[in-house]
Amino acid sequence: MNNKWKKIIGTEGLYQHPNGKYYLRRNYPKRSFQSLRTENLKEAKERIRNFKDSHYGNLTKPNRRFITFGDVAENYQSGPLDRVGVKLKTKDNIINSLRHLKKMHSVWRKPLLEVKTKDLRTCIDGIPNLSNASKNYVVYAVNKVVEHATDLGVISNDSNTKVRSFSTEPRKLNLPLDADFKKVVQVLMYPDLKSRKKRCLPNDWELKSRNQLMSEMNVSVSTLKRRIAEQRRPHRLKPRPEASFTFLFLCFTGMRLGEAVKIKWSNIKSDHIVVEGTKTTAAHRILPIWGQLRQLLNNIKEYRGSVSEDGFVIKRKRIDKALRIACKKVGVEYLRHHDLRHYFATKAIQSGVDIPTVSKWLGHADGGALAMKVYTNLMTDHLIEQSKKLKFVGGLMDAT
Repeated sequence: MNNKWKKIIGTEGLYQHPNGKYYLRRNYPKRSFQSLRTENLKEAKERIRNFKDSHYGNLTKPNRRFITFGDVAENYQSGPLDRVGVKLKTKDNIINSLRHLKKMHSVWRKPLLEVKTKDLRTCIDGIPNLSNASKNYVVYAVNKVVEHATDLGVISNDSNTKVRSFSTEPRKLNLPLDADFKKVVQVLMYPDLKSRKKRCLPNDWELKSRNQLMSEMNVSVSTLKRRIAEQRRPHRLKPRPEASFTFLFLCFTGMRLGEAVKIKWSNIKSDHIVVEGTKTTAAHRILPIWGQLRQLLNNIKEYRGSVSEDGFVIKRKRIDKALRIACKKVGVEYLRHHDLRHYFATKAIQSGVDIPTVSKWLGHADGGALAMKVYTNLMTDHLIEQSKKLKFVGGLMDAT
C-alpha cells in the first residue's frame, strides 16, 4: 500500500488522498481506488453506506450486464437523492427531468453498459417541447445517475464520460402586436371561446363593408352576422378572469413570476407597489402604479368583491398551459412567464421611458447595462423612428 493514502479509522474501505478527496478501496473487478468525489468526510461515509446497502456492491460480473439505465436512475431517486443534502428545487428538477427520460424506452430500458454518451445526448435532444435550457436540466440529471452508477461499481470511472450540455443562445422573442395581445387576453378571459380555423373575421374586419367581408370570407350574410355577433358579444360566455389577471399583472409590472406571486394587497400603496425582490438586493424596489395597472387592480377588487391586506393579488400562480392554448388559438408564438417581463420593458422603452429608469423598475443592479444589451435588439423600428427627430444645421446638431 502506498503511504500517500490515509486510511480513515472506523469506516471499512475509506481512504483519503493528499489532494483532500476521499476514495473507496475496491476489490472488484480489480484492486483499485474509486473516487467518492467529495472532500467532506460525512458525505463520503454516506456514499459508502449507500453502496454497501445496495445490492449492486455484491453483484457478479454477468449480472451487471443486465442492469438498465432505468434501474440505476430509480435507485438514485430512492436512495442518495433523498438522503444527501440536495435543495428541494434541484431535487424536483432532477425528478421531473428523469420523468421525461423515462418515456424514452430506447435508453431507459437499455443495459447501462451498452448506453453510450452519444445515445444519451441524442435521446435528450429528441424530447419534444423542451428548450435547450430545459434539456440541460435533463443532462444534469443524467450525469448524476451516471455518477451514481460509478459509485455503485456498475460502471468504471473511465467507461462513460459526462453528457455535454446544449448551447443556450438567447431566445429570439417575437412579441405580439397590440391586436393579437388583446386577443390573447380575451381567450384567457373566456377559455371556452371557440377558435375557428376557417371563415374567421380578419383583423381589420371593422374597416370593411359587409359585401367585402362576405366576398373575402366566402360566407353567406347569415354566417357573417353570426361571426360578428360572436366577436362583439363574448360576454355571453362565462368569464374566468384569474388567468387573465395574472397575465396582465405580469405584463403591466414587469415582475419576475417569483416576485409577483408574493405580492399581497398590503404591498399595494396609493401610488406605488413595494416589491420584495427574490434575486438580488436591487430587486427590492418601488414600482409606480400607472394608469392601466391601477385599472387592473381595481378590476381585480371589483371581481372578487372584497380583499384582505394579507391576501395575494394574483391567485392563479402559473398560467403555462392556459397561455400556451391562448397563443395557439390566436396564432402567435408561445409566450412564457418571463416573456411578459420582456414585453413590459420593451413597451416602456418604446413609450419613451429612459433605459436606466426601466432598469430600476425591473430590479436590475447594473444601471441599465443588461437592458441595453437585451431590449434594444427588439426595438429596431422604434430606434429608426426616433432618428427622424435629428436635425443638422451648418454641420452642427440643432438642439430642439
